[in-house]
Amino acid sequence: MTNPHAIPRSAPARAAESLYQRHRRFRSARSRKRIDRVVFAPERIRQAELDRIAQLVGPDATNPDELRPLLEMLVAARFSQKHVRTVGDWITALQIGLALVGVRPGHRVAMSSYTDFSHVVAVWRLGAIPCFVDIDDANLQVDPQALRLRFRTRDGGPIHCLLLHHLGGSPAGVAAAAAIAREHEAAVVEVVWGTMPPRYGNRPAGSVGDVVCINSRPEGSPNRRSIAFVGTDDDRLAERLAEWLADPASDDWPTAARQFGASFDPDTRRPDPLAVTRTVIQLENDDARLPRRQEIAATYNAAFSGFPELGVPREQASDVHTWNLYPLQLNCNRLPVSRKAFRAALEARGVETRTHYLPAHTHPALRIVTGEDDPCPVARRTFAREVSLPIHDQMTDEHAAFVVQAVVDVVCRASLRPETLDVP
Repeated sequence: MTNPHAIPRSAPARAAESLYQRHRRFRSARSRKRIDRVVFAPERIRQAELDRIAQLVGPDATNPDELRPLLEMLVAARFSQKHVRTVGDWITALQIGLALVGVRPGHRVAMSSYTDFSHVVAVWRLGAIPCFVDIDDANLQVDPQALRLRFRTRDGGPIHCLLLHHLGGSPAGVAAAAAIAREHEAAVVEVVWGTMPPRYGNRPAGSVGDVVCINSRPEGSPNRRSIAFVGTDDDRLAERLAEWLADPASDDWPTAARQFGASFDPDTRRPDPLAVTRTVIQLENDDARLPRRQEIAATYNAAFSGFPELGVPREQASDVHTWNLYPLQLNCNRLPVSRKAFRAALEARGVETRTHYLPAHTHPALRIVTGEDDPCPVARRTFAREVSLPIHDQMTDEHAAFVVQAVVDVVCRASLRPETLDVP
């Protein structure tokens, strides 16, 4: 029987009640194990890794410098590259990769604005001009239509190279972007963070570019010592790479780079021995670490895909995503709290988050160089609502459930009564 004194419920009230019921279901499924905090990236080194380091660098072990050829061979096999060389500095590796394909002062390099700023610094130090391309908000990679428009727009001269970043370990859209660059006779340099390459179909990352630059430290991981790699299938480029690493005064690239303040001293060409050792261990463990990250990503996707307030990363069934990052998108039209308040509420519940990436085109100095005020509005809007959740191999199922519970709690409270969020 209907209560005649009941207050009529509006559509927003019914939606809020639906959110509350979903929130209760998540609460009932919460793990019994008590967890107080989940960090964004593990700061500690596991004991097994410490023991392996001691074994590799101990008094009876092989000299770490002698491990470099083995390391290069392992990375070459993993990325299906004929030639791979180690470089001790990440920005130097990027500069070498760009210079190998012919980028010189005054040349234009197309690149996503939604990327790590070190990529922009490498272009800048070569005296080249970054030409920013907007992203597809579905996969956060370069938008093919925006890229075609960039190549067709000849203001400032032709584009000589496309710098492709596998953001967060995602292969989405990279092959299509590389094909567009080939149509316009531009070189392609791929950028991969981490030693486990994403895959598009049966091809690993690095197989669509002329050169691949690899940072052994995955995105979002602690800033421990890492080394970089430059790989190519081109024998001619490999010979030039060997010459540059053997003698930094050879050819014209170091001279052009020094004019713009780039460093190319022997210290940047000789990787740190401990970094070499840790990278060997990382390569040994990558096959076991990737499934764990994929399981956590699947848990997040299943939990958050039913919430219209949240947007989960998209992936194609034929691709292999390595999940260096898990970029969650907030639907600002449905979630009545700011990203700052959302992150603060998660922090209060013991979940550490980060944001990726501040669009490079918003840097005041780069606006002067490019002469454009806002060439990438989608990247700017995406950054304003992106929150990166913890995802790493040291997380257990209980940690993943803890993160899901915290996110769901914040979304439900914000949708019902935003003022009740316990933000410090």
